[in-house]
Amino acid sequence: MKTSREPAGGWGEFLLVVVGAFGCPVLGSLYYAFNPQVMTGYTTGSFWGLVVFEISFLIVLGSVLRYRGWSLRSLGLTFHWTDIPAGIVLALVAWLSYRVLFSGLSLVVPNLSVIAANLHVVTPGVSFGSVLSVVIVNPVYEEIFVAGYIIASLKDGRHTGLAINTSVAVRLLYHLYQGMIGVVLIVPFGLLFATWFARTRRLWPLIVAHALFDAAGMFPFVRW
Repeated sequence: MKTSREPAGGWGEFLLVVVGAFGCPVLGSLYYAFNPQVMTGYTTGSFWGLVVFEISFLIVLGSVLRYRGWSLRSLGLTFHWTDIPAGIVLALVAWLSYRVLFSGLSLVVPNLSVIAANLHVVTPGVSFGSVLSVVIVNPVYEEIFVAGYIIASLKDGRHTGLAINTSVAVRLLYHLYQGMIGVVLIVPFGLLFATWFARTRRLWPLIVAHALFDAAGMFPFVRW
């Protein structure tokens, strides 16, 4: 994605990239949100399908962005070794924020813990390879588009708030299939990530933190 041109931008490009990256996931998420009884959880096959989908669209949309003048730097993808500890700190802060919000909401919704226990996002017995592939690919794919691209496209001196809120809204939309627990987790997670990127323009800490969350949530269901 290395290029000397400035990103072209524009609403047409924005809609193409965001709808292309998240249109299908949002529609699927909304379907399961309104039909929770058919939600069976990710299986080994659906994990592999997700990896193929994300790699394919990453190649296609990445080619579009390269043609439009976007670079690794403009998407925040230049790497420095400090991005790793920064990502670990981000993950810890996001987890603590989730726990505080969860504890507060439990006072209002007494059965929130029961709802969380009955949420089956991953089917037990998934293969190690499929989970490892998702942990590697999914954080890169999501953060490039939901944080890097959306915020870099919308952020300037007047639109920082719009950029952050749009990023959080899109992230929330494709996690609605997780119900109330998804909202409790994704809102602080999304706000923290979007604010971090808007201020630092460094994406790798978000990718590292996201990978840690995915690993913690998926590896307990692996068939060893």
